[in-house]
Amino acid sequence: MSERSSDTPFSDQPVDHPAEHIHMPSPSLSPIVLALGLTVLGFGLAFGVIPIVLGAILTTIGLGTWIADDIRSAAHSDAAH
Repeated sequence: MSERSSDTPFSDQPVDHPAEHIHMPSPSLSPIVLALGLTVLGFGLAFGVIPIVLGAILTTIGLGTWIADDIRSAAHSDAAH
């Protein structure tokens, strides 16, 4: 029989962690819109002006909403502390 040390991840002993808050961002479509915009923008470099304009618009919307979400999250986090 082998004995397991209490500091291994497979220990049967509970591990006492300090109480800390782990921030998880709320779900958002902004990264998906940004990725789609950058993809369309890349295709536009090969296929013409219309995809470049559409990609630039989507990229701006995706980046803008992501930044706005982050600002709202930071303001909410500051108000909670």
